[in-house]
Amino acid sequence: MPTTARTIYRDSLNFYKNEQRSIVILSAILAILLATIYLMIGPNAQESQLINEFIINFQKTRFSDITPAELEAMNNSVVGIFKKVLMIYIFELLQQSILVLVILMLAMALSTGHNVTLSQTFNASLPRLPKMFLLILLCSILISAGFMLIIPGIILLVGFALAPVALIRQQNLGKAIRLGWKTGFGESGALIPALGIWILLQFGVGIFSNMAVGLPDLLHKFLFYFLKNMTSAWLVIYLFRLFMLVENKYTTQHSR
Repeated sequence: MPTTARTIYRDSLNFYKNEQRSIVILSAILAILLATIYLMIGPNAQESQLINEFIINFQKTRFSDITPAELEAMNNSVVGIFKKVLMIYIFELLQQSILVLVILMLAMALSTGHNVTLSQTFNASLPRLPKMFLLILLCSILISAGFMLIIPGIILLVGFALAPVALIRQQNLGKAIRLGWKTGFGESGALIPALGIWILLQFGVGIFSNMAVGLPDLLHKFLFYFLKNMTSAWLVIYLFRLFMLVENKYTTQHSR
């Protein structure tokens, strides 16, 4: 592992440990809110099963064995469930935007010597939330579509990974995307391993969630979102440290 990458891993872990209390509180608050919203408006187990069956039938084109009346009833049910899934997706992206934005603002403030609290950082982050949400929504849709073919998804993930950090520094959506794309591929040697670790951690959270299905629904959803937030917080800190180390090199190139 290059010296720069080792330095970033060490610095990001030290920051994670030093600010663990703030990260845990933020992750827990966002997780309990999202878990509550999911139980209020999200699909239940039966509806999720219906969606899975619909997707399987669609992939295997088994709708020819279903009568028109049954197909119409299934379509009506599935449309209603998809609306619930879409609402949860929007709330998940909003929660992710808040997490990323607050962690980045906290890291930026502390790195410049400002001793701020979590509540102060959250309040300072609110005016920037619409742009961050729009960026994460755009990146999420494109990356998810890209992963249908795997390789394009990986390319887009690398290209967009540093865009949220660039947005905090540039405060312009278009410039942030272009700068993040250039920096991501320019520093892919330090970026890709961290993304790989994060993906493995996300898989681990998913496996744990499947093993913990016997827990009460609220606790199960809370633990799922909380662990995802904690792993994502580390990645955000790592991306911030990486971008700060190389920012001058790429902002100089970008301005030419």
